[in-house]
Amino acid sequence: MSKAVDQQFEAFKAHGNLPSPRGVALQIIQLADRDDTTIGQIARLIGSDPVLAGNIVKVANLLTHRGSRPIASVTDAVTIQGIKSVRQLALSLSLVDAHRSGACAGFDYQKFWAHSVCTGIAAQQIVANMQVGVADEAFLLGLLSQIGRLALAAVFPAEYAGVLTADNLTGAEHAAFGIDHNQITAGMLADWGMPKLFQEISLHIEHPEASEFHEGERNWRFLQLMHFSDRLAAVCTAEASERYRLIPRLMLLATRVGIESGTLIEIGDRVIASLREWSALLGIFVPALPPFEEMLNADSMASELLGLDALPGSLPVGFKLRILLVDDDRAIRLLYKTLLEKSGHTVTTACNGREALECLKASPPQLIISDWMMPEMDGIEFCRELRKNPEWHKIYVFIVTAQESTDRLIEAFEAGANDYLSKPSILKCWQQGYVQRNASCRCRRRRKKTVCNCVSLLMNWLCPTSVCKRWR
Repeated sequence: MSKAVDQQFEAFKAHGNLPSPRGVALQIIQLADRDDTTIGQIARLIGSDPVLAGNIVKVANLLTHRGSRPIASVTDAVTIQGIKSVRQLALSLSLVDAHRSGACAGFDYQKFWAHSVCTGIAAQQIVANMQVGVADEAFLLGLLSQIGRLALAAVFPAEYAGVLTADNLTGAEHAAFGIDHNQITAGMLADWGMPKLFQEISLHIEHPEASEFHEGERNWRFLQLMHFSDRLAAVCTAEASERYRLIPRLMLLATRVGIESGTLIEIGDRVIASLREWSALLGIFVPALPPFEEMLNADSMASELLGLDALPGSLPVGFKLRILLVDDDRAIRLLYKTLLEKSGHTVTTACNGREALECLKASPPQLIISDWMMPEMDGIEFCRELRKNPEWHKIYVFIVTAQESTDRLIEAFEAGANDYLSKPSILKCWQQGYVQRNASCRCRRRRKKTVCNCVSLLMNWLCPTSVCKRWR
C-alpha cells in the first residue's frame, strides 16, 4: 500500500475495537512468532483450551485430503499443518468465535462468515485443482480476504450501516471513512504477519484488473483464481433469486481462468459439501443449495444470459456471419452463442465434430470456432474431414485449444485449421504466414474484418486485458 493509505490505516486503528484474537489464540500467535518455538510447545498451549483444541483437530481434518489417515490429536494437527498454518487457524477460529454478531444493524454477520468460509473452501479446491499455489494457504487467504468489512462494522457500527446500501461500496467507504475495506484488510493482514502477496491479493481480489501483476505470471494467475473463488462464494451464499442472476457471470469468469463446466461442477459440489461441514463446525448459517450441475443447467439460464446488457468488447457488425460453434461443453456453447448473437451473427452449435459435419451439410457457415478435445470426433479430425470437401475449403476455421506445444499446433494447421485461440486466457499469435496464406484469398476485406471482430469479441471475454493486436 502507499504511504498515504498506511497513514489512513494507522488513523483507523487508533479508533480501537478492531477484530483481533483473544485468550489462548493470542498466546498461540505470540508463541508461534518466536524462532525457537517447538511443535510440542504449541500443542500443549492449544490443549489448554479444550474447545479450541477440538476445533483445531476438526479443521485440520477438513483441510487434509480425504482418504488420508484421520488426524486424532493436537500434536498430529500441528505436525501435519505446521506451526505457521496452525497459527493462522487459531487466529481465524478466534475471530469467528468472537464476531458471530455485533452492533452494526445493517451488517449480516452470518452471511459475512458464510461467504468468507466459502471463499476459503473454494480457493483451496481451485488452487489444488489448478496447481497454482499452496491449497491450505489459499484457504486462509480466502477466509480473511474480506476482514476489513468486519473491521468497519466493529469500529463504526452506526455509520457503516448507512454505507452498506451504496451501489459502489468502496467509493462510499472512502467518502465516509477515508479508507475502504480492501485497504483495511491488507493492513490487518500485514499486522498479523501474513505474506506480502496475501496483502496485495486482498487489495485487488474484487477488481483484479487494477493490480500491478503482469498478465500470465504466477501471482497474476493466483489473483485471478482468488477473485473467481470470491465470486463462487457469492453464488453459494446468495438467495435463490439472486444466485441465478450471478451464475452467468460466474460462468464467464470460469472461461477466463480455464475452468470448464465439468470441472466447475466437480469443484462446486465439493465446495457445497465442505461448506455444510464448516457451517456445522463454526455454527454459522448457510442457505440450502442444490447440486451445482442443477445450478449451471444451461436451459434454466438461457434467459439470464440473454439478458446481459452492454457486453464489454462488443463490436459493431459490418458483415453478419453464419457461424458454427463446436464444443462438447454446453455452457461454453451457450456463452459463445449469446455473445455472438448479441452482435448480430447467426449461430449454429454442435457438440462434436460428427454432429458439426451434419450441420455443414444442412447449411455451410462462413466461420467455424471449434474446440480441440471432444468425444466421438475431436476438432483435428473434424478439420481433416471438413477439408476433404472442396465446397468447404473457403470456410475459415479456428481451433480453441489448451495445447501450447509447437508440434501439436502444427498438427492443427496441417489438418486444415486457419488459426487458433488459446485458452484459458492468453491468445498466442501464430506465425503470420499461416494466416496470410490461408485467409487472404478466402475472405473479402469486409468479411475478414468481421471475422476479426468476432474473435476479438470472444477474446475480450477470455482475456479482457490482453487481446492479440492482430485481432483488433
